[in-house]
Amino acid sequence: MNTHPELRIDVTMQDIQKGQPKTACDCPVALAIKRNPKVVNAIVTYDKITVFIHDQAWYDMEVPEIVGHFLNKFDRYELVEPFSFTLDLTK
Repeated sequence: MNTHPELRIDVTMQDIQKGQPKTACDCPVALAIKRNPKVVNAIVTYDKITVFIHDQAWYDMEVPEIVGHFLNKFDRYELVEPFSFTLDLTK
């Protein structure tokens, strides 16, 4: 049984300012995911998002379109804005 059906992720201006372009563990999206108290670590690439949960479960998910667009702009040092999305951990 999955006890972590979904996580709402808010990428804030602080995440954007602290985030590092072209890094899977320290991009703004990974920093925002890792702020969730259930999450131990997160890896965000153009192909997938991997989330490690405190109970030693891990989930691989496709990158939502909004995240892909954000990463493309951020990694090219273009202006980006805070945004929110939901990760569905049931898939």
